[in-house]
Amino acid sequence: MQPHPASHSNRPRTTATTTTTTTTTPFLSRAAFAYSACFCEENVYLMLESLLGQPCQASSEPPLEPPTALADHFDLFAVFISNPTRSIPLWNHWDRSAKQPRTVCWDYHVIGVGRPKCQSHGQTAADFRATESIVLDLDTALAFPISFTEYALHALRVDLQLDTQFQRSFRVIAAKDFLSYFSSDRRHMRKPSSTSSNKASSDDARSTDADTTHGRSWIMPPPSYPPICGPHARSEHDLEAFIDMYAGHSDRVPGIVVNQEAFIDMFLNSGAGLGNEHWTTHE
Repeated sequence: MQPHPASHSNRPRTTATTTTTTTTTPFLSRAAFAYSACFCEENVYLMLESLLGQPCQASSEPPLEPPTALADHFDLFAVFISNPTRSIPLWNHWDRSAKQPRTVCWDYHVIGVGRPKCQSHGQTAADFRATESIVLDLDTALAFPISFTEYALHALRVDLQLDTQFQRSFRVIAAKDFLSYFSSDRRHMRKPSSTSSNKASSDDARSTDADTTHGRSWIMPPPSYPPICGPHARSEHDLEAFIDMYAGHSDRVPGIVVNQEAFIDMFLNSGAGLGNEHWTTHE
């Protein structure tokens, strides 16, 4: 996950201010999950592993017990956010160096979303509609977890009309499919080897020369655990296919690609648009 080269000058213009809000959500701590700065896709992968009670690739320790209860009450999804211009704005993003919220413009971002279960717990349709989806974003300055509505208002700022170049698309993937098919060898976080790109690398305030592999340094130090490669991944690096919002219903990776309006509708209206045909095991 890297900032858009013009993230400061091309940021959507608004004078609106937002504040961090709290809401009633399941009790979880960010500290319970592995975290590596700028590797949001891997952070979400490991978080979903833990929440589903699967062995964690980042640790030899057994799965965490308390968080796994979340999967008893929520259907879990990984959500990639991007667009054709690779310029997606997010508000109330936590700046770990400055220790304060800021507005960012990333090429992509990945979050976890939980949709309340209904049938397996004997709830009525009315009960289901009254129980809101939640967002699990380890990079937000907002609450963790946070209600879907609060995240949409204060992180996505769905109240704003964005210019076309900043309008976001969402690839929504069932957690088990994401864990099965995702792979990344982290090549996207290596600095270019050519000297012509040195300026672009140096302009990134998050760049570091502290860690090198095969003579090439990293934009940010990679996690200490091995690169992730799901058991059914098609190659060692399918990250780009997950980010690609043109691919839509491609056969290469699972999930469906929707615009912002459809994404909001999916998780605010009883899971509308989340039919079983989209969430069967990806073959």
